[in-house]
Amino acid sequence: MKKLGLTLVVITVFGFFATLFIVLALYLRGTRITPDGQFIETGIVRLNDLDNEAIVLLDDQKITPQSEQIRNLPLGTHTIEVIKDGYNNWEKEIDVSDTRVFNIFPKLYPTKYSAKEIA
Repeated sequence: MKKLGLTLVVITVFGFFATLFIVLALYLRGTRITPDGQFIETGIVRLNDLDNEAIVLLDDQKITPQSEQIRNLPLGTHTIEVIKDGYNNWEKEIDVSDTRVFNIFPKLYPTKYSAKEIA
């Protein structure tokens, strides 16, 4: 009877850690669990050289990137727009097709140039 109890404990502990390992591996690959229990793959977009005063829109919704990154972005096509007063807007459509990190370099150009800047 003791052997059976010990065997069940070992199997339970092994099953717990195996499940934990699988969930952790999926998480590190960019897979997230939705509130309704579905697994979805996500990507990351890194906005390099982003101005602190710039406003970032993702699919027409204002967001605040963390450390210049947009995390947990569901797979699919998304529009990123960067806006700053006195500069032309920058916009790009991206296709997040896997769980990798996409590096983007938004470049904002002034709407008006002074004579000093041109010369």
